[in-house]
Parts: sequence; structure tokens; C-alpha cells
Amino acid sequence: AATARVRVEKTVALVEELGMETDAQAVISSFEHAYLEHVHELNSKLPIQLLTTKAISNPDDYLAKYDTRSFNPKLSAWDYEEIKEMSDRGILFNVWTVNDEDAMKALIEANVQGIITDFPQVLLQVLVYHLQKSSHSDKSCTPKKKIRHPQISGLYPNPDERQHKAYTDSQSR
Repeated sequence: AATARVRVEKTVALVEELGMETDAQAVISSFEHAYLEHVHELNSKLPIQLLTTKAISNPDDYLAKYDTRSFNPKLSAWDYEEIKEMSDRGILFNVWTVNDEDAMKALIEANVQGIITDFPQVLLQVLVYHLQKSSHSDKSCTPKKKIRHPQISGLYPNPDERQHKAYTDSQSR
């Protein structure tokens, strides 16, 4: 426990030393939610996001305990309808690891803030299609509601299309 506290303190000190604690230049996220509580005690300006592999009951109350509105869940933690309903209540989601195009589309429709993927080139295509579809569906070309653009994140800066094909082929076996 003492080692974990020191790690949290060093992390917060480094973020502060680099001047990244303002304007959401840094976000602290962990599966160890007690660490995030300690981050908040040290610097309440640092945004925190709760990593989770499973659904958390009473999510609004749980997030309030940590003074945040953000979850970073595994794709399978909640279903799309639950994410959409919670998103409509102001809970923010950065979902990981989303490699399936249909899942990407469903999460965009559920208004997630971020999609973490191994294939950002596929996500980019899905986003472009979604934005084009959204802009063409409104004849005035003025969106009736603000479109939130999910963050694009991936492991590979320039992944090869063959890599995604190999992945999708392996999933269909």
C-alpha cells in the first residue's frame, strides 16, 4: 500500500512539474479506484477516469464517490443501450478495446467520448461515414444537436490494412 501511495504521489508530481494538470492535458485512469481517490486528494484539478472490466451497479453514485463522471470500460462491461442511457445522463465513456466495425458504429450512436482500438484506420472510416451520414440527413446542413467526436486511439501509428483483415479473419473462425 505504501509503494502504491508513493507511485501515485510521483505521478501527480510529474504531471504538475510538466504543467499538465490544467486544460485536461493529462488524465489519470486506473483499475485501482483507491489510487484515483488519492490522486484527487493530492490534486483535485487532475481529471480521473475509472477503468473497469465489468458493469458497476449504481454508476452515478459510484462516480460521485470519486468526483468524476468518466468510465473507461471494457467493451463487454455494459450493453450499448445501457451506455446510451447513461451517456444521456452525462456519464462519459472511453471504451476499450473495440476492433469490430459494428461495435464502433453502435458506440458512436451511444454517444461515447472515446473508442480505443487496435485499428484506428477502421475507426476513422466509420467516423467519416457517420459524419457524412449525419450531415446528409439534415437538409439544412445544421446539426440539430451537437455531434461529439470520439477520440481516436490505437496501438499502431500507421497500421497496415492486412493486419485488420488478419484480425477479422481470425474472429470469423
